[in-house]
Amino acid sequence: MLGKFLDIDNPHSDGLYNLQALIPTGWYTNSQSGLKENLDMLGFDVEILADGTRRFYMVNHRPSISRSGVPLNAKKLGANSTFEIFDLEKGSSELKHVRTIVSEAIISPNSIAADGKGGFYFTNDHGSKTGIRFDLEFLLGTGSIGYCSPPASNTDPRKCDIVSSGDFYFPNGIVLGHDGLIYVAHSATGKVSVHKPSTSGLEKVAEIPLKVTLDNLSVDANGDVFAAAMPHIFKTLTATSSKGNGGAAPAAVWRIRRRGLGGEEMQFEAEKILEDGKAKVLPVMTIAVSDAETGRLFLGSASDGFVVVCAPK
Repeated sequence: MLGKFLDIDNPHSDGLYNLQALIPTGWYTNSQSGLKENLDMLGFDVEILADGTRRFYMVNHRPSISRSGVPLNAKKLGANSTFEIFDLEKGSSELKHVRTIVSEAIISPNSIAADGKGGFYFTNDHGSKTGIRFDLEFLLGTGSIGYCSPPASNTDPRKCDIVSSGDFYFPNGIVLGHDGLIYVAHSATGKVSVHKPSTSGLEKVAEIPLKVTLDNLSVDANGDVFAAAMPHIFKTLTATSSKGNGGAAPAAVWRIRRRGLGGEEMQFEAEKILEDGKAKVLPVMTIAVSDAETGRLFLGSASDGFVVVCAPK
């Protein structure tokens, strides 16, 4: 998968927001031998370093292969998932590979949330890679949250650990809020759980029921959390399956706003701010990003090759 970025401050006359491709370079592994510009990517997050460099933390679902490079049975072994780190320097379109992270804590990674200190949290949407229970684990709450701590130097190994497990029902999107709390979307139960980082792991401090299937989360400049939602999950699954032929499905966006900061009681206000119930305009949405300055929403999909931009009236 090639990366692309938009200049959200400049729509330009063609309305394409100066869309540009980002080209990954360096020593990393993917499923297409010889096509090094491709990644088997799922979730990612970006951290801005002191010199303005954008550091990308990416989930890479590599296939299982032997030491000699022979493909192995993925149904028995599962994905050979890793985290890949890339740097994007100012004015460049080249993603320079920094390192690959391998860990037993990387079970079934879905999404990543950088902590701004060189480390990052991640979701495991299952508790195992394969097995009899694998297809039912989203009902059993066997997912988990992991954390990869920053290394002492660029050459030192990364340490990744599970910091919270149990009661995670297909944990999907994860973000670090402006309030320092971790927000996790549970796809199977339609809720967002809120966690406080501590030296011993993560402490759950709140739960926000939205009662709709959720995918990724994002945070805007105001600190509001936005959730991409799938009001009719079976229509979504049909549309994204190989038999769906890229069909449409209803989509919605929820905004979560925190009320009560400091010593006040923690409260949250959840509001559905956008819905395409008849699936006529929006993509099969997996991410919604808000530009707080203009009020625009950028809506993307893992299965559709376009981004929808919604502007306030």
